[in-house]
Amino acid sequence: DEAIRTYTQLVDQFNDSFTRAARYEMALTYYRMGRYEDAMTEAGRITLTPEVKQDVYWLLAESCSALKRDDEAIQYYRLITRDFPDSARTRDALYRLAHHLQARGEFQEAARQFKSVAERFPESELAPQSLFASAYCLASGDAPAEAVRDWAALIRNYPQNTLVEESLYQKAMLEIRLRRDADAHASLQTLLAQFPAGRFLTDACFWQGMLMAEGGQTREAVEAFRRVLAAHPREDLARKTEFHLGVALQKLGQDDEAARLFQALLATPVKESFTPALLEWLADYAYAKADYPASASAAALILER
Repeated sequence: DEAIRTYTQLVDQFNDSFTRAARYEMALTYYRMGRYEDAMTEAGRITLTPEVKQDVYWLLAESCSALKRDDEAIQYYRLITRDFPDSARTRDALYRLAHHLQARGEFQEAARQFKSVAERFPESELAPQSLFASAYCLASGDAPAEAVRDWAALIRNYPQNTLVEESLYQKAMLEIRLRRDADAHASLQTLLAQFPAGRFLTDACFWQGMLMAEGGQTREAVEAFRRVLAAHPREDLARKTEFHLGVALQKLGQDDEAARLFQALLATPVKESFTPALLEWLADYAYAKADYPASASAAALILER
């Protein structure tokens, strides 16, 4: 407050190079005080000479951002990247610009700006974050192949970064979506090898089991599904895993365990995954074992469905 009073006195009494500097310092002081509207008002009174233009743009961009005036913030960040492409602030302006574009749902343009940060400043701590953000935006913008490319670049170029674990998982999920099963399997294997106790352990094992089951590796799928259950996953994943474990066990002729798993799942939301043929098998199997209540519950679900 005392600084503001002194700067005000200076600009009111004089008109020289010091007053231009005082106006900028006064705007900056308002910004630091959280008085963003006042900061913008003072910044707007500054004569934009080449020496101060970039600083004023930055102050206006940050003030608009703090006030959630995203359109204006984007405008000023663009001016910095356009007029000062080689300045020390360009990296941060590009990153903030991309962040605002992402928040507005302009995923393709946001990804382009994030990618620019990673390409122009590869040694920066923002480079891996920018690659991850670019991949996330591309995935959100329905460009899965390009998202896989950027997650792969992060994994390859920054192998020690903390984002590698999630990048491997997200890359594998999109590879499954793209039906690149061999690539997905390799990504999941790398994830499980590098992060054997990581936060994606159960999900990675589940999807590895699904890929194995679809590829005819039924015994390997059973092992993967058992590994998921042994890790005590969240309930929804546990029920899905039990269902697919039951399907794999049935294929291997291990009908008793498969039937026990299926029977327990009939009272859960996973019952929607049962086909009529599978319910008929379960009803017949229980009937043959003289387990009439179990047979009746499976048969009733056929009727209900």
